[in-house]
Amino acid sequence: MLNLFSRFRFREAFWIRFFDRVIMGCFFLVIILVPLVFVPSLLDSLELPKQTLLVILTAVAGIAWCGKILCERKVIFFYNWLHVAVGFLLFGFLIISLVSQDRFLSLIGMSGQMSWAWMTLAACAFWYVMAGHYLRSLEQVQRILMTVLAVSSVAGLFGLVQILRADVTTSVGNVYGLAMYLIVPLLMASVLFSSKVRFSKPFQAILWSSFIISLILLILVNLRSSWVVIFSAAVFLVIFSLYHHHGRLSLQLFIVPLALMVLSLGFIFVPAPFHLSLAPEISPSVSASFEIARGTLQNHPLFGSGPGTWVFDYAKYHQSAVNASLFWNNRFDRGFSSWLTLLPTVGLIGMWLWVAFLLAVLIKSGVHAVREKSTEERAMKSAIFFGLLTTVLIMIVYHDSISQQFLFWILLGLFGSLATHHSWKWDFHRSGWKRGVASGILCIKILFGFIIIWLIGQRFIADILLVHAIRQYQSKPLIEVAINELGQARKLNPWNELILRNLSQAHLVQATNLMQGSATNTQAEIQREITQSLDLAAELTRKHPANVENWIQRGNLYQVLVPTMRGADQFAITFYQQAEMLEPTNPTIFTEKGKVYLMRADVYRGLVNTSDQKMRAATQKYISENLFLAREAFVHAIGLKSDYLPAHYYLGVVDEREGKLKEAIAELERVLQLNNKDEGVAFELALLYARQGEKPRALDLLQQIVKVDPNNANARWYLAFLYEEAGAIDTAIQHVQTLATQFPDNAVIQERLQALITQRQSKIVTKPALPEPLPEGTKNQINVKRKSKPATR
Repeated sequence: MLNLFSRFRFREAFWIRFFDRVIMGCFFLVIILVPLVFVPSLLDSLELPKQTLLVILTAVAGIAWCGKILCERKVIFFYNWLHVAVGFLLFGFLIISLVSQDRFLSLIGMSGQMSWAWMTLAACAFWYVMAGHYLRSLEQVQRILMTVLAVSSVAGLFGLVQILRADVTTSVGNVYGLAMYLIVPLLMASVLFSSKVRFSKPFQAILWSSFIISLILLILVNLRSSWVVIFSAAVFLVIFSLYHHHGRLSLQLFIVPLALMVLSLGFIFVPAPFHLSLAPEISPSVSASFEIARGTLQNHPLFGSGPGTWVFDYAKYHQSAVNASLFWNNRFDRGFSSWLTLLPTVGLIGMWLWVAFLLAVLIKSGVHAVREKSTEERAMKSAIFFGLLTTVLIMIVYHDSISQQFLFWILLGLFGSLATHHSWKWDFHRSGWKRGVASGILCIKILFGFIIIWLIGQRFIADILLVHAIRQYQSKPLIEVAINELGQARKLNPWNELILRNLSQAHLVQATNLMQGSATNTQAEIQREITQSLDLAAELTRKHPANVENWIQRGNLYQVLVPTMRGADQFAITFYQQAEMLEPTNPTIFTEKGKVYLMRADVYRGLVNTSDQKMRAATQKYISENLFLAREAFVHAIGLKSDYLPAHYYLGVVDEREGKLKEAIAELERVLQLNNKDEGVAFELALLYARQGEKPRALDLLQQIVKVDPNNANARWYLAFLYEEAGAIDTAIQHVQTLATQFPDNAVIQERLQALITQRQSKIVTKPALPEPLPEGTKNQINVKRKSKPATR
């Protein structure tokens, strides 16, 4: 078998040059676009487009490389012993990803979790290999380095524009992530300034622009950890330069690193003389990150929880003390730094592989930079070594992004191209069986590359459809359109949690709309929508069982169905209990579970008056047991977060159900002190005051509610009752007349109005009983009806 193109009689030399140009074109495109591309319209505007672009260009270059090998009918592989370290790292992280608690997240990555996904690492490692194969001269390395520095200048300029607009979003990440990213070109430019090499004017212009822009942005952002990194790297640079110049201090060569040392020391210890109104970056502290790592390693010591799964570790192991802060309901997806994020997610074996790999990289690049005799090549190797060293230092104090990760691997590839002098060649030109085997393997690789491009493109389109569906529904709430687009997105990417979660919620909204709509809607239609919603929720927890949000949503779905679906209460409780195991410090989960127990008790309250004594006793026992379980859940939630208002409110409801009005009043008063704008709590408290006989307090509270919200129908309804009971019939009539004007078809309001008018005419004052509240639909006619929307993360 000849190569793939022989029977078509293509000119092999032409195709070899073509494939070389494709590979180098992809090389320059990936270097230019990965730090710069972002799509603001996506939910994940940074990492998703960056990873998509990186993987697609990697696949295209891989296909072109296989095509070139088929044309040449030989394989030439340039290598050095760092290839072994890279291979061990990739293989080890692949095994760790395969045993992860969420394989898809660890292998492919999802929104906000892509920098450490195995696919990202593999794509970055591919360009490390390509750099060693295609950059075979110092001039080529210098050209790539110029491109890297020029791109960093563009990213820095855009970041400066964003800072002037008081916006923290840049093409690399937020402005703090950009500041950390620009430390690398700043230090590399400093190394090249400190060398004796005279570079070309274009290269000098790029060096100065990169240095100045990076320094200006770092000063404006003024992140203390960035100055710590700069100071540490500058100290290494001074020592390195002294060694090369045999201890002789030259002001021309040392002025830049010494200036950086002094400047960074000043910003570390002296407050900045200016202050920019930038939104602060919030992340877990060192101690909190370490505690989460320790908790995870106790259960997953060798392989960790899986790359990219730190958000699950945070949910499960963060301390309940976080609930006292403003960020109690946030789930952070990374730790204080890359190292503290990696430790729990890749385990002891993964960290050993990572540390061994970094040591191998730094030792080999440092030794080459020290021993190099050629002045120009030593300058390049030194700049690359300090770029690699700086990225490692950044990992200690800050978390990674795809741009930072990719920069590290590109610098490693540049070093590899300068340090690689050995090659292995396999020529299958003359051997028929070798040609057949090689052509078969390479054709499979080409097919695999096209499959990757297809799948990664589908995932990107699915995210576009997801965003479009959500925004369409928010602007014009047509649930059928949202379901259609979300269904298309699910077909393209059935593993995306956000798509499944939103689609499940959308089907439940559709079922609710059908229940409230025309009487022609059949029960079968409603049941079909409910079944689809529940099936999607089940699929969500089956594919991603480690994510607590999926279990909470599944529990919430069944909680909504408790009044209409037999057994829904037990399903809801079971799923909330599963969520408790994944996030034991979340008061919301315990409160929602307590609400289900409370709903159980309320369902059976109507059976208490039955004439069958045994049934009445059994019912009362069942109600008491569920009220006890509800109380237990609400008390636990309050123990986790003492100021959690919903738990306090429903604990007051439990007290009221048990006839403990004083305890219920005390609980709701506590809630209202914490949040005096909660009309619902104020209304319930007013009713408890009325039942307790504290009518003046109830009257005062209802008056305040009506003053703040004149459209609160039930508050006005009970306010009229209190005035009637106090003998102020005219005032009571005024309030009921207002309701009658707003709801002319409401028979209950009209009947009450006529009774009050009759009472005024007869001048006979009666003691009315506490009325039932107005139907929920009455309130909805006053206020704008809010339809449920598909949930977004």
